[in-house]
Amino acid sequence: MVNSQKHRVLGLRAINSDAYVLRFERGNLDFEPGQYIHIGTLPGTEKREYTVYSSPREDYLEVLIRSAPSGNISQRLCQLKAGEEVSIEGPFGLFQLDSTALDSPLFFLGIGTGITPFHCFVQSYPNLNYKLIHGVCTVSECYEYEKYDKNRLLSCISREEGGSCHDGVSDWLRNNPIPHNAMVYLCGSSAMIYDVYEILGEQKFDTDRILVEVYY
Repeated sequence: MVNSQKHRVLGLRAINSDAYVLRFERGNLDFEPGQYIHIGTLPGTEKREYTVYSSPREDYLEVLIRSAPSGNISQRLCQLKAGEEVSIEGPFGLFQLDSTALDSPLFFLGIGTGITPFHCFVQSYPNLNYKLIHGVCTVSECYEYEKYDKNRLLSCISREEGGSCHDGVSDWLRNNPIPHNAMVYLCGSSAMIYDVYEILGEQKFDTDRILVEVYY
C-alpha cells in the first residue's frame, strides 16, 4: 500500500489563463528528475499523476497544471491558496536520464504540458547537450521559455503566428532527421508518440534509444 503524505502549499503562479505552477513544501520526498507523483486536495482521496516540474536541487516541489473544463482535480488544485494542504504519493516512474543519456546528444520532443519532465531535466543538469522541440497550438502555451537556452529550444506553434516553425512536432521531425547517436525522449499524447515512433522507424533510428512518457 502506498502511503500518502501531507504537504503545505507555498503558492500558485499563473502562466496563462488555464495553466499554473503549484508550489508546495517538499518535506522528505526524494525523487529523480523525470519522475511523477500522485497529488490530490484535502479532504478527499482522489488523485492525479503529475510529473515533478522543479529540480531535486530545490527545497520545494512544483507541478505544472493545466486546468481543463472537465478536470475536477486540476480545477481544485488551481484554486488552492498558500497554507492549504495537498496529499502526495510517490515518486514513481522510470522516465529518467541515465549515464548513457548524459553522455549523448539529447532530443526532447513534447507537446503541451509534456514539456514538464524536460523542464526538470534542464534545471537539474545545467550542462546537458539537448535540443527541445515543443509543440503547442498557441503562443500562450509556450510555458516559461525563459528557463531554457534559446539556442536549444524550438517551438512548433500550429494555430498562430510565432515560434520557430508553423508545423507540428511530427512534421518538423520528417524534415529534420535526428542523429543516430542521440537519445530521444518523448512526452505527450499517445497519438503524437505513435507518429514520432513511425517517423523514427522510417529514418532507421534505433528504438532502444527512445524513452517514452505518455500523458494522455
